[in-house]
Amino acid sequence: MSIPVAASSDVPDPSNILELLNGFRRSAVLLSAVRLGIFDAIASSPCNLSQLALRLQLASKATPDTDAVDVDSLSRLLSACTSLNLLSNSGSEGNYSLSPASAAFLTSSSPCSLAGYALHSANVVYPLFGGLHHSVQSGQPCWQEQLGRSGSELFAHVYRTPEALLSFMTGMHSFAQLLQSFDLSWVRTAVDIGGATGAVMLAAARLLPGLQSAFVVDLEPVVQAGRSHFSKPPFVSEVEASALLSRVHWLAADMFLQPDRIPGGVDLVVMTRILHDWDPPRVTQLMKLAWDKLRPGGALLLGEMLLKDDIHNAATNPAAVLQDLNMLVQTGGRERDLAEYTQLLYDAEFNLVRGRITGSYLDAIIAVK
Repeated sequence: MSIPVAASSDVPDPSNILELLNGFRRSAVLLSAVRLGIFDAIASSPCNLSQLALRLQLASKATPDTDAVDVDSLSRLLSACTSLNLLSNSGSEGNYSLSPASAAFLTSSSPCSLAGYALHSANVVYPLFGGLHHSVQSGQPCWQEQLGRSGSELFAHVYRTPEALLSFMTGMHSFAQLLQSFDLSWVRTAVDIGGATGAVMLAAARLLPGLQSAFVVDLEPVVQAGRSHFSKPPFVSEVEASALLSRVHWLAADMFLQPDRIPGGVDLVVMTRILHDWDPPRVTQLMKLAWDKLRPGGALLLGEMLLKDDIHNAATNPAAVLQDLNMLVQTGGRERDLAEYTQLLYDAEFNLVRGRITGSYLDAIIAVK
């Protein structure tokens, strides 16, 4: 593509426009490399093009979601990965190796892996964003236009196979960094509603020695996957893991249809990336559920992205604005700023609302019953 040459020095620099115009190509390179299993295939040891193609061929036979590759096309994709600092290529044999960041975040075996989130993005988020204009026109998710199914089938799509569910949960497992935003040393009992992998409650059991009992509540398939794949926290010994699991329990319950199954009278209710999925009536229902499950003086801890930093009177958070559009195309939900959460919580009879900008993909809001 030829870039127009400015006829006058008064014409603005097009660099930002071109960066945005072509940004999706970079995302496609990363997502395709994860989807093909390239980072996992190189993780065991550096390898050249032909060796990598063989590893991918063998992996494709063992993993239904992994495809075999055309060697010439693979070479071109690897060149793009190298240019984006996802891989390096060195040595007389042209061996490819992972960058430190790729090894940490794009291999499925890493404790801080974002590979599951990348797969969810490749399979769901990326195609849905292609229909953003439909959602802006209709005010509704664009599942039908982009994926040929109803938006009401979001979680059915996520849970369609054990592999798809595990991929989604692995992505969500990366977001457990909100427990140090407030003093929670007083908490003895806790419930994480929609807690998925149990990452937040397992982290709470490590950070809060006084925590005696914590429940991770989610749908039956999620609970089964959580127990099977995520109950052993990373970087801990078997002895410590056993001690943690004596205090953390998974419980199958539908938060809308089976609220009576969820333990009550607890010190802390946690909802992490839950409220942003739902429309106002469902949000009101979830607020009431949290209120009902807390003892007087207990607290509700929310992990969500705040649209703007009301706390420091700073500008709108670009990542949160894009996540807000993600909710538009996916669920019909939305992100909110602290003022909006404060009003929702006050309307639900909570008080002493506080917020913290964490600098991660999860900000923290706490309110007291």
